[in-house]
Amino acid sequence: MKKLIIIGLSVVLLIVAFLLWHHPHPSLLTGTWIADIGNSMRNTTTVQSDGSYVALVTGRPDGQVQTWEGRMDVKDGLLINTITNMMAGTQTVAGFKKDITRAKIIQMDDHTLVIQPPVLHPTDPTFSVTFIKK
Repeated sequence: MKKLIIIGLSVVLLIVAFLLWHHPHPSLLTGTWIADIGNSMRNTTTVQSDGSYVALVTGRPDGQVQTWEGRMDVKDGLLINTITNMMAGTQTVAGFKKDITRAKIIQMDDHTLVIQPPVLHPTDPTFSVTFIKK
């Protein structure tokens, strides 16, 4: 009986260790992340230790810099992005309301973050975005 309890506890500890290792720690987000997002556009996102961030999207065809502000969290293998403000150039986007998106984390370590953003329409193909820490 004692042997069975020790084996059971060992299995539980292994499962807990795996779950802790498998789920990235939110502090890995802190820093500046850069992603080329296609059509000569680049996303540069700076995340503070409290999860707040400012993201700049440059290289748009109209020349305007798009700025997003909000908070990022990591939970259950998802990157949860709460956007609280969006600006195009120096103007706040008219009618913008707080938005929350969830992207599946494919890979996350000290230098690389690969996410699969949600698709906008059911017929859209899935894709991934790779951010490199500066």
